[in-house]
Amino acid sequence: FALAVEKLLGITVPERCQFYRVILGELARIADHLTCNGAMAMELGAFTPLLWFIKGREMIYDIMEEETGARLTHSFGRVGGMAKPPSENFKAIVKGVMPRILSIGSGTPMTAMQNSIRNAGSITNSPCAKLIVPAACHNSVKPSAASA
Repeated sequence: FALAVEKLLGITVPERCQFYRVILGELARIADHLTCNGAMAMELGAFTPLLWFIKGREMIYDIMEEETGARLTHSFGRVGGMAKPPSENFKAIVKGVMPRILSIGSGTPMTAMQNSIRNAGSITNSPCAKLIVPAACHNSVKPSAASA
């Protein structure tokens, strides 16, 4: 909203504010990706990566809470700037947290791929084709009297 109004009014915010907005926005995006990828891993049967990704998301939420006052529903942008300037230790906190989050992300795919459930649901091309093409199109399957 703030960016749209600034464009309409021809307001240019300071470069420092632009950087701060981008960093907070990217942190929120990373938190979203951690949540979604963790949920996807859980849907595939790997629960542990979800817990790791949620731990990383919580690290980002801690930063967001420190900077915006809210863990989930952030409202930091204002027309012409930000609600408040970055905290004094913002840069140090982000620099300290990001390597930990990157280590979570880099180790999780191998853990999920080495899981014994990985090949539990393997199917051949034939069952896949039968799922996609209606049964009436296969020679081996006759339509039932009820469906005729």
